[in-house]
Amino acid sequence: MIVITEDTFEQFLQSANESSLIDLHAVTFADPFGMTGILETGDLLRSEGIRKTIFLPESEEVLKYLERMDFFKFAADYFTLEPSLPGIAGKYLRSSYSDVLLEITPIEKSDDIHFIVGKVKERGRAILAKHLHYGERAIGGFVVALSEVCQNIVEHSETKGFVGIQKYHFQNMDKNVVEIAVMDIGIGFRKSLSQRFPLKNDLDAIEKGLLHGASRFADAGRGHGLNAVRRFVNEWNGRLSIRSGTAKLSIIPRWSRGKKTEENLTYFPGAQIHIMLPEIRKFRKTRSPGIFLTRSFFYASIESIEEQEIAVTRYNLYRLLKEELKNGSSDLVTRPSGQAIRKRIECELEKEEEGAVIALDFSKIGIIDYSCADEVVAKLLSRLLSDEYGDRYIVLTGLNDNQKENIEVALERKELSVMARMRNGREMLLGRLNNYLRETLRFVMENMSITAKDLADALEIEANTSGTRLLNLQKKRLVKRVEEARDGGRVWVYEKIS
Repeated sequence: MIVITEDTFEQFLQSANESSLIDLHAVTFADPFGMTGILETGDLLRSEGIRKTIFLPESEEVLKYLERMDFFKFAADYFTLEPSLPGIAGKYLRSSYSDVLLEITPIEKSDDIHFIVGKVKERGRAILAKHLHYGERAIGGFVVALSEVCQNIVEHSETKGFVGIQKYHFQNMDKNVVEIAVMDIGIGFRKSLSQRFPLKNDLDAIEKGLLHGASRFADAGRGHGLNAVRRFVNEWNGRLSIRSGTAKLSIIPRWSRGKKTEENLTYFPGAQIHIMLPEIRKFRKTRSPGIFLTRSFFYASIESIEEQEIAVTRYNLYRLLKEELKNGSSDLVTRPSGQAIRKRIECELEKEEEGAVIALDFSKIGIIDYSCADEVVAKLLSRLLSDEYGDRYIVLTGLNDNQKENIEVALERKELSVMARMRNGREMLLGRLNNYLRETLRFVMENMSITAKDLADALEIEANTSGTRLLNLQKKRLVKRVEEARDGGRVWVYEKIS
């Protein structure tokens, strides 16, 4: 083998299984997939009580690159290296990180993902903006996608894994490409999903997980992480492949090559995920948030909001994150982190008075991935609508566009909705709501407070119909209902909450 990449991984596995030593003398190139693949092969051999010798590449350039990607930091745990201390000229050691988004990094627990996300955010803006021409929305999507694929190891593999990310210039395309490799040798897709689904084979399991959002967990909020990663890769014309067991499923853009499905491969446990994202044209226009979320929002008058402020209790999520996780992160990533924050919010909610409006403040939060959005927002709202928190109300505030999009995914999965205010002051509805209730909510927002009669007169509908609409909005905790004395009687008044 001259190169070790996804394309030559089968050949490498066969050689590693058949020979007592692994000869990399002639290797002139190894990408993150190749490097993590070698390490995971060594980990698998070690689990079987086998320790093989690797003859390292003769090329100083390859050795330099392997060292810069921290390959040797882990390789000695699994293999006997020949030579044991690669002779790399001192001037090359750590000479440049310009193309490395993330050295090979182990993934074993939730805090590892916070570390990975923080490191990639730090380097990613320079590399992704300069070499791939990504804007803030694309960079945010990249980091969220990375978080989700890494979480599969923590939540589903029942073991640890590795991730590595690198930027290359593809000569045949004359384009820069970023590659992400995430691998483990855990239980794999088939064993994970077979607890809930009848599966024909490994390929069937990968298809259900990637294309249909299947999860080993029954909760409706589960399974959308990989689905969302697939959508992100498609949007940015990327390539995605997942190998597990004896099968591989790939999403292949026009600029790449390969087979969409492969079966009867050399058996290798766990899951091996490979993402390639190409440089985009500098003048490409990304979809505006308004177009992207056409089903689910409207804007209220900013002026009217400022004139008539609503009393709310603000929960600073950044402060809660610091107090609960104590890992220095400003990002809401991973399901365990989301669970910790949600439980803290629930404790605080118990102290609030009946009728209180709680604003979850995201203004100092970095990214929020799909898993955390489900735990912190969707599950909280589901329990709120089930009356677990009494007569209280929740709104979101301080959102940026990336946070809004990811929260939207979690809400739509469970057919929920919530009022939100963006960082620029725009107020909108996130999630799903039918057109009749949307029209009714708009009327409440414009008038601050109304009665069923007010709505019936304005929209020229039956009084019973207007009352039902308003009551349904109150049950969804999108408006408040208070009883007032008017014209010598008692009447229900419905008020905006944000």
